[in-house]
Amino acid sequence: MSKDNGDRKGALDPTLLLDRLAAASVPKLILDVEDMVAAGFGSRRFVWLLASSERLPQPIRLGKRRLAWPADELRCWLLHGAPKRSEWNRMRGEALGLDKNVARTPR
Repeated sequence: MSKDNGDRKGALDPTLLLDRLAAASVPKLILDVEDMVAAGFGSRRFVWLLASSERLPQPIRLGKRRLAWPADELRCWLLHGAPKRSEWNRMRGEALGLDKNVARTPR
């Protein structure tokens, strides 16, 4: 991955990101934008772009302006090839035996 994130294809290499998440000195249950930048997801701006374009799982709101993602969900999402949010919600719903209409939706 280039330093300026000019090459977006390599920015979401699931294998590389999984390795970086596993190498964290203190495992975290929730990852915020800064943690994701440190794990190699790209710059703060790129993480926000991924979130707003639904290329990341649905975040959890920790206040008016703070978003975070459950670390376990990010790991599973990466193991499944980092699909778009709608596809990920469908996959999760099927795995959990949920009805299509019950899948996690933004509020």
